Amino acid sequence: PSGVGQAEQAKGRVDLPGRSLDQGGEGPDFDVLIDILAERLAPELDLPYALYGHSMGGLIAWRLGRALAERLGREPEFLIVSGEPAPQSDRTPIGVDLYSQDIEAIRATFREHGFPVPATLSDEDVRDVLLPRLRADMATYYAYGHTEESPVSWPLIAVCGDQDKVATQDHMSGWREHTEGAFTLVELPGDHFFVRSAHLELMKIVREIATPWAFAGD
Repeated sequence: PSGVGQAEQAKGRVDLPGRSLDQGGEGPDFDVLIDILAERLAPELDLPYALYGHSMGGLIAWRLGRALAERLGREPEFLIVSGEPAPQSDRTPIGVDLYSQDIEAIRATFREHGFPVPATLSDEDVRDVLLPRLRADMATYYAYGHTEESPVSWPLIAVCGDQDKVATQDHMSGWREHTEGAFTLVELPGDHFFVRSAHLELMKIVREIATPWAFAGD
């Protein structure tokens, strides 16, 4: 936790169930995942809160925001989604066979779609840990089924990389129809993982958005 002026702020990271180092297996169904996260987080959110998620985490943050608003009777102050197409977008699997033993084929598919390829993927011990997690994540992600819902009222900020093949500016602009509040689309330099290459620029955006909210109660 850190103080900003007289406004108390705390940052928290959400780890998905089943993602600890000693766990594996299948990922939960998408709706089940949201229920689990909402149940665990709701008791911790006695103050105003905001959500941020990148890639699959963006879709999770979106659904989680709606679930928490229903549970708490309090909506998020804002939501930042980066590198994740709008919910109504087609989520066709990228075509990589994560059960394949052809590591070079996996590497090539990752590169084609702008995903980083861990150098340790060639290490059999690391691969035995990494690939089951990727399989579980993909199973959960592609289990998401979009249904039309009324727009939310909270502000929504969509951020994308200008070289991202997974979530282009057109993909990200589709988030606009999901809020009746303020909508902002920001493009930063980089591919799907601009959160690393443009980290400072992204943090500047987050601070600019969060600062007026943090001081709103002063």
